[in-house]
Amino acid sequence: MKFLNLTLLSTKQTLLPVILALLFSFNLTAQDVSIHVFVHNHHTYAPLDSAHVTILRDGIILDSSYTGKDGITRLTITPTGVEKMKPGLPNNFSISENYPNPFRDETQVDFSITESQTVRAVVYTILGQRVLSEELSLSAGYYSMKFPMSHLPTGIYFLRFPGVEQQTIKLMKIGGDVRYNTRLFSRVNIQVTQRSSISLPMQKISRQNGEYTIQVEKDRYELWTVTKQIESDTEIIAPLELLAEHLLTDIDGNVYQTVKIGAQWWMAENLRTTRYRNGHAISTGLDRTAWSNTTSGAYAIHPHDEVDGINSDEEMVDAYGKLYNWYAVDDHRGLCPEGWRVPTMGEWSPLINYLGDWEVAGGKLKSTYTEPDPHPRWSSPNKAATNESGFSGLPGGSRGGHGGGYSSIGPGGSWWSLTEYGTTNALYRYLSYELSGMYGTNSHKNSGRSVRCIKE
Repeated sequence: MKFLNLTLLSTKQTLLPVILALLFSFNLTAQDVSIHVFVHNHHTYAPLDSAHVTILRDGIILDSSYTGKDGITRLTITPTGVEKMKPGLPNNFSISENYPNPFRDETQVDFSITESQTVRAVVYTILGQRVLSEELSLSAGYYSMKFPMSHLPTGIYFLRFPGVEQQTIKLMKIGGDVRYNTRLFSRVNIQVTQRSSISLPMQKISRQNGEYTIQVEKDRYELWTVTKQIESDTEIIAPLELLAEHLLTDIDGNVYQTVKIGAQWWMAENLRTTRYRNGHAISTGLDRTAWSNTTSGAYAIHPHDEVDGINSDEEMVDAYGKLYNWYAVDDHRGLCPEGWRVPTMGEWSPLINYLGDWEVAGGKLKSTYTEPDPHPRWSSPNKAATNESGFSGLPGGSRGGHGGGYSSIGPGGSWWSLTEYGTTNALYRYLSYELSGMYGTNSHKNSGRSVRCIKE
């Protein structure tokens, strides 16, 4: 009997772990899988907001969302056996929230209709004033509708589909180029695109072999995709390449990323050219005495042997660009590529105002790469850096106008303006690793500083 009791106890001890293991296995297979996606510019590493990230399997949309200002979004795979939203005709009317939201120039909604009908979309102000209206005869299917609203002032608007759907969608406009002389109500062209399927409702299917496709789309950038096995929570980094028509090339063949901030187009990298626009060479290789005394245009390269992690002049230029004196900036032969020029001090102001004011603009302009990240990088703490503007300001250092010495790469970046300050000095803007603002001051025209060109 004593042996029997021991046997039963042994059986219980054996069964309990098995039962717990089965329960754990069941919970594990039923658990949602989270996909953490970070989208950035491949060359400048700036986070990209409003990038549309989709996860698919066998061409079916499982989940989709848009990145925030930090370039991050999260998608979810739910391991159920439900298969809704296959390409084809919808079985119910559906409408998404608008995206991006908030927005500047335009926003979009996705919707589906089950039969041919006239669909009316109306946008109102918070006071009930109608600002946009469109009637469209559509067949059954899935659609995306874009609402161009750049002509309207910042504020809150509401979208309705009268007669079809009672849902009211809140549209939050936060800025953009506003033509205040335009009448509030406008018959601008609302773009409607028919699609084979949209993410309403989101598709969820069982994981089975665990192979999925992640797809990232963003205006001005090339489509990015990757197909991989996903069995558990996963982090994915998506580096997007700017389309060729949005790249800028100088006379040396150097290619630059560009970014629109407010109404202005800026280079998103420091200038690297060795020649003026007409092909004439810019002087270089000047020793300290010659650099301090010249009144002609010249450039210099920060000595690479003074910077840990950079092993050649080529690596230095690729990371931080060249340092130009003000005489090169002001040369009539043109320092910037055709159609671009060095900004005046006044042309820096709209950039700063668009990002808030001078006290906070610096953080929005600075690259987020901070030591010990690879070059190009800021010294720690790189205060308030978010790079939400896409400007990707870099700490390229400087060369002194008196003595010709170099400041350290990392703590600060400075960029010339075309504006003189007296007969011997000129104005420039600068960013600091320990400050959140963008500041302005002046220095001798022989100083060497970075250059960012603005589109004419």
